[in-house]
This record gives sequence, structure tokens and C-alpha cells, in this order.
Amino acid sequence: GAAGAGAGAKLKAGTGRYALRRWQQHSDTSLHAKQHLHSANHSSCCWTLVDGEGNATFVIALNHLAPPFYERAIEGASGLFPCHPYDTACLAARLFENKYHGNWSEATADFVAQSKRWHFNAAGYEFVPSPALSWPYLPDLFVTNASHIFVRSRHANVSFPDVFDPAFNTSTNARVKHWVNNDQHIGHRRVLRDVVGWYFEDQPLWNVTLARRSLARAGRNGAASHAHATSNMSSAASPLHAPPPPPPPHAPPPTDWTAAMRGLGTDSYGKAAYVAWLEARYSGLGGFPAMAAVYNVPASVQGWTALRGWDFATLDLRRPDVERDDNAFLGVVADRHFSVSAGAVRRHDPGALVFGQRFVGMDMPPSVLEAAGRHFDVVSVQPSPFSFGNTAMAAQSVAELERVAAISGRPVFVADQATHWEVPGLSPPCGGTGCAHNETEAGVLYSDYLQRLRRSPVIVGYAHCQYIDRAVDPGSAATPHLKQGLIHFDGSPKQALVAAVTEANKRATTMLG
Repeated sequence: GAAGAGAGAKLKAGTGRYALRRWQQHSDTSLHAKQHLHSANHSSCCWTLVDGEGNATFVIALNHLAPPFYERAIEGASGLFPCHPYDTACLAARLFENKYHGNWSEATADFVAQSKRWHFNAAGYEFVPSPALSWPYLPDLFVTNASHIFVRSRHANVSFPDVFDPAFNTSTNARVKHWVNNDQHIGHRRVLRDVVGWYFEDQPLWNVTLARRSLARAGRNGAASHAHATSNMSSAASPLHAPPPPPPPHAPPPTDWTAAMRGLGTDSYGKAAYVAWLEARYSGLGGFPAMAAVYNVPASVQGWTALRGWDFATLDLRRPDVERDDNAFLGVVADRHFSVSAGAVRRHDPGALVFGQRFVGMDMPPSVLEAAGRHFDVVSVQPSPFSFGNTAMAAQSVAELERVAAISGRPVFVADQATHWEVPGLSPPCGGTGCAHNETEAGVLYSDYLQRLRRSPVIVGYAHCQYIDRAVDPGSAATPHLKQGLIHFDGSPKQALVAAVTEANKRATTMLG
């Protein structure tokens, strides 16, 4: 965190890998006091990352060198590829082919060189590593498809696997083993010393109320299109996999994790875990009769064992007590999911930092954050709102991130954020008041936010969205969306923004206090 040891201060002998340290906050702001660190089990409030050489480091990463593997399903080609059908200049430039000769090593080398000039010290996700070039980055793996990303995809292939089934453990372990050792972009062996930490799903889908509303908007209420629970991880392994088959007609549509576990079969592990949790939850609240009244259980179902065979077909999801229960059970699902996923990373990359899921700020149930605190080293967050229109919004964002740290008991990393600005003829995805008036103002707001993050003792880094402009399918919008990068489609820098970002990064990576 910002109030901790200054960037570059040698804290201990390096291990060759990024590490996390806690330090005691002092009223003494001298360098000596700020370098006084405590062991990881100390109860002090404050955190800092330490690089492989043992230096205190506030990570400032740059996201999105490469389009994600689900890019063509959601946004169309963009980034370093032709931006069909939204930008003819991009189509003409064909930056990846014309400037980099279709060679990722050349593109990555240019990305790293520019990142260094702009005083970034790492890459975020969607980075394509080059075997000949060492640069810190944060790779990711979608352990499941339970993500807002897939709600918006053309196939809408959200799925909620039975995380309690040993098959989930086996398949996740195998996929993580391959992922840790092999980069999915270039097929080379991964250089582990370059990994700052490991991510899981982007924008995970948790809050049951939000999930049900989101999937309803995506047309996912019908029997032919809604998500289902499964122990088969093939759909999670490939985001472009065909939509999963519908559940039997009698089953309530599992639009969220709790509904998915509840809708599993009598002998499934997930249904057993759910019923056992209900039994424990209602043990002091009137037991089975009280639960049966809330859940509209028919008289023919007698006792907890019999409940495992019931399909919950007459359940009223609109009842507030059912909704509270459903959101509370998410913590049980998250605890299992995170235990398996983080455990697999630590099994195959001992000593690595787990940055976990990249939570979206609008969907962070406390029970899930508590589970994240038990299993992740760092809690990663994409703020909501994503883009800021003024400094008050930036201040509120930092306060929310500090609330996340308080709930989880872990430090926080801003996994993806940018302030967009108004562009005639295009529609930056700002939303409401979250847009700067112009590029210069966006640079000022970047600097303000980064300084606020750097001063927080529980925030250990920031990743900026993004490197290069990206055109986005506008859907029902009248004009295309433009995710604004630091460089244009043709590769030329945005001078005012780059100058502000460079100065802010330089100050943040060297500041004390």
C-alpha cells in the first residue's frame, strides 16, 4: 500500500518470485519506519507487494495487449486485429500485420518498451509473453463459465458446475496444471518468475438477484436457453462451446449458483451440500417445519433426507427470506470453488500468489468476499462504476475497495479500470456521469485516482484498461462503443493522456507515504 515502504526499498532478500508482506503502520513516516515489516500472520492493517529481488513494489499494470479468447463471440475482432465492422481506419491499418508482420514477439516487444517509457512495471491480463523477453504479468484462467462476460456473449453459455463433486476437483486440477506450465497464447512453457499472481474468472456471477435479472435480460428464462448445473467441465474449458443442454422440464431454471445446486439430482454432491446447509441454517430457527413453510415444501416430503429427492418446483424465489438464504449459500459454494482452484495453483506452482477472481464491484456478496479472504492472497476488483467523471467518484471507489479489504481481511488489487471521455460519433462505455469531457481531463482523473490508491495501506496495485483502442458491438446503441486505450488503432499514442499517465505512474512508483 501507498503508506508502506517506498517503491524500490529493499525489504529482504529476494526469492525470485513476487510475494506479499504486511507492515505495521507508524506515526513515524521516516523511511526506516516504513521499511519495518512484520510476518504475514501479524495483525497489522497494512500490505505491500515485494518483487523477486525483495523490493517493495506498487504494481501498475497495463491490460489488453491481445484480444481475449472469447473476443469474436462478444465484441468482434479488435485491438491489434481488424476492428470489423466498426472502424474502417482500423481495417485499413491492419496494425498487427503491417507493423508487427503478424509476429507476437514483435508486438510484445513494442508493448513492453512502451510500458517502460510510460512507467508501468507489469502487464495485466490478455498479455502475450515472449520467451526472449522477461516482463511481469498476471495470467488468467476461467475455471467456470459463471461470469457476467458469458451472460453478454452471443451463446450466453453460462454454466454452474457442481463444485462439490470430486470430478470438479479432478478436472480443475488438470486444467490448472496445464495452465500453470503452458501459456495459452503462444504454446510455450510459461516462465513462472514473470508471474505476479494468478487470476481466475473475470467478472464472476454471484449475487443471485443480479444473476437472475441479468439472465432474464439475456433471454435466459426459456427452457431451451437457460444455464444448468453440470459436473462436465468441457463448456468451461471453451467459451465458444455450444450452449449446454436444458435441464429436465420439471426443474426450476438454475440462473445462479444456488439454484443450480438446488436443481441437481438426488445423489449429487451439490444437492447434498445444499440440503446439509439448509439443515444447519434452520437448526435454531424451528428446524425442518420452519424451512418447509418458507420453501413451500409439500407434506409428502418428510425430513431432510427426503428433501434431497424433491425438485423444489413449488418454491417461490420472490420471497425475501428465500432470497436471503440463496445469497448466504453463495459463501459455501465460493468456499469450495476457491479452495479447489487456489489449491490447484499452489499445488502446481508452490509459493505463487493467487489473485483469484476479478470481482466486479456491483457483484461482491460479503459471504463470497469472506471466502475469497480465506483462499486468495489478494482480492482483485474491477470497480463499479468503472469510469469516473469527477474526483468524488474516485474517492468513493477507493472507500469501496477499502471496505472489500475489511470484509475479506486481504489486500486489494484494482484489476481493470479506466476513465473514458466523450468522442463525437462514438459512445465510450462510461454510463451516467462516469465520463470525462476530454482526453486531458481523463488524464487528470487518472492521476488523481492512482494517487488515492497509492496512499491506501490495503491496496497493492492497479491495472489500467487499456493498451489499444477496442471497438465494441454496440448492440441496441445508435453508435459503436469505443473502449479507449493509450494508443489509437494505428498505433500512435494519445499524447495528452500518455503524458499524464506517464507522470502519474512515475510519481506513484517512487512516492513514500
